[in-house]
Amino acid sequence: SYDFAVNPATSVVTSARLAGVRLPDGSSWAFSTAGNVDFDPQSIKRLTDCDIRRGDQLSTHYTPRTTTVTSPTGAIGTFVRSVAWRGRSYVESTCRHVSGRMPYETRPAIFGTYVLTQRTISGAGLTPRTWTYTYPVAQASTNADACAAVGHCVDTSYVDIRDPAGNRTRQTYSTRWGMTEGRVLRTEQYQGESTLLRTTTMTYASPGQGPWPARVGISRLGPKSNRDKLERLAPVLTTTIVQQGRAFSSSVQAFDIFGRPTQVKRSSAPAP
Repeated sequence: SYDFAVNPATSVVTSARLAGVRLPDGSSWAFSTAGNVDFDPQSIKRLTDCDIRRGDQLSTHYTPRTTTVTSPTGAIGTFVRSVAWRGRSYVESTCRHVSGRMPYETRPAIFGTYVLTQRTISGAGLTPRTWTYTYPVAQASTNADACAAVGHCVDTSYVDIRDPAGNRTRQTYSTRWGMTEGRVLRTEQYQGESTLLRTTTMTYASPGQGPWPARVGISRLGPKSNRDKLERLAPVLTTTIVQQGRAFSSSVQAFDIFGRPTQVKRSSAPAP
């Protein structure tokens, strides 16, 4: 089932959201979102004079949005999303000057979006358990910036996830324009805040190295989108886990035409 919003003046449906799913056995999932469902986080991006490179140079004025998902068993997932500025690096962008308007980036390096900040699982017979998510100040760059000329632009960011027991996991991901944007590069798992237990590092195949097509489709999104992420494949190539002083490696030796591994080599250091 869906909830619809209708413009009373035109009787035109302006938005729709999933409200529930009924399964063949009669059980169901329910979805509910509090807040303005028509909000577009991109609308808070003002035109700039092409010098905005950090999220703390801008501000947001929107309250968090809370969504609940109720499972057939009665368990309830509560998800809190907040509006935040995020950044991309080495963006292929130019500063456009139009008469009568403030100059602006053809592909903004800073953009507004929702980020998950809290997740809670609760319900009958369950002790509520909450995970929190925190993010650093967004940093961004374009190929026209001085740092790009020498290859010194910040090209990663991270999210810190704290579980109900207070243990922290940091996921570091790429912000670099192109195939790697948004890809997780490293995951560090801690006991508490600072005792490192395990590190997982990942690398990705080049879009042109496999038996899959160099481009698997054509994106219809606008020119501001990172089309490489949508049109090309770059599957995981290597995974290295370091735990208790030992390294465990997984390397894909061959892929099929869909980018799925068909031959994997796994190895580790000799036992102490």
